[in-house]
Amino acid sequence: DLLARQRRLSDDENRTVAVSRIGSKLQSITLSEEQSENLHYQGRAIQKPTGTRWTTREIEAAQAYLQSIDAELAGLHKAMSLPDSNYAIPWTTPAMIVQMPELSWMRTGAKALSLGTMTAAMLGDRNRAERSLLEARGMNKIVDGADSIIGSLVQIAIDTMLCDLTERVINQGALSDLAL
Repeated sequence: DLLARQRRLSDDENRTVAVSRIGSKLQSITLSEEQSENLHYQGRAIQKPTGTRWTTREIEAAQAYLQSIDAELAGLHKAMSLPDSNYAIPWTTPAMIVQMPELSWMRTGAKALSLGTMTAAMLGDRNRAERSLLEARGMNKIVDGADSIIGSLVQIAIDTMLCDLTERVINQGALSDLAL
């Protein structure tokens, strides 16, 4: 039985639950057309080749967005300090009607952390970029426990985004020798 296999964590100790709740709030934010055009990760700005600096408009859009979600970012930072995560799927019969919106919310949380990390790198804030990158890397196990193909695919998408983020931060020269 899939429900019996699931490891149990209280919601207060579960990074997955905390990130999902915040990701849900982040998804409800509507961006203006201009904001979306210039915003990486959360908007539609096209990623440039690694090592390329963002334009002034892109940096300003990122700073404005990050400032507008300051409370949610603080919640994400707190969530990332939780020691464990487990994604417990609410299985029902038939399984094809099981809804898993948390997967999208977790990806949104990872995008917000990535935007904060890359913005710090673009601004030359080495300490914040390092801390944010290490914290964002904690998302690599956020979907642990998911007994579903879609959960694994979302985890792969998050992992891929974090690998790309790591390369981009390194190529901005935003990491110290110790952090490397």
